[in-house]
Amino acid sequence: MKDIKLFGPTLYVKHIINDNDLPAIKEALADFQSDGFTIDSDPEEADRFYNITLPIWYDASRKCNEHTEKIVQGLDSVHNARESFLSVHLHDDTCIGVSISTLVKNKSFHRYTSLRPDYRGSAYVYELRVLGMYFTFELGKIEAFYYERPEGLPDWSNWGDKPIVGSRKSMGRGAEQMYDERCLTIADWENLKADPGFGYDENLYTIVVEDA
Repeated sequence: MKDIKLFGPTLYVKHIINDNDLPAIKEALADFQSDGFTIDSDPEEADRFYNITLPIWYDASRKCNEHTEKIVQGLDSVHNARESFLSVHLHDDTCIGVSISTLVKNKSFHRYTSLRPDYRGSAYVYELRVLGMYFTFELGKIEAFYYERPEGLPDWSNWGDKPIVGSRKSMGRGAEQMYDERCLTIADWENLKADPGFGYDENLYTIVVEDA
């Protein structure tokens, strides 16, 4: 089995195929729910997470690794629906969080990214966004990248205020939350790369295929 790592200037992401990084991921998600609920708050919920949810993540990640390797080799496209569960790492292999997205036909839907508290509010968030664009448009040749923001809050992309193209109601715990959905297209990505102010250097972004 192969391990696929997508590198940026200071970070890399990879699919979650085992529980090696689980403590860091749990720390990143510890305050994710608005009512303070955590993975281990309730024994029944914890059992469901460890025995049902995690195996689903691992199985999906192994399939994503196989699929991504074929994309790198030019043997496949991203048109099949895929859920992507990624751990986020510094180049020294420190795990700092988790990111989840879905590929459906020729579109990528970013669901959420959660970082450990010590790594929030930093340049890492911006780099993760660019990594997502790199995979979506440079490697996957996907037509559009969709991302969400809590209703009423400004666009976080720093790439121009994109129009709202949809909305979604949160299915999480705690207070109900609506999310605005925006979209970046491959044409937007080409314009960004051509903008000197964007600062994209293709030499700093790469994908590595290793034995797991």
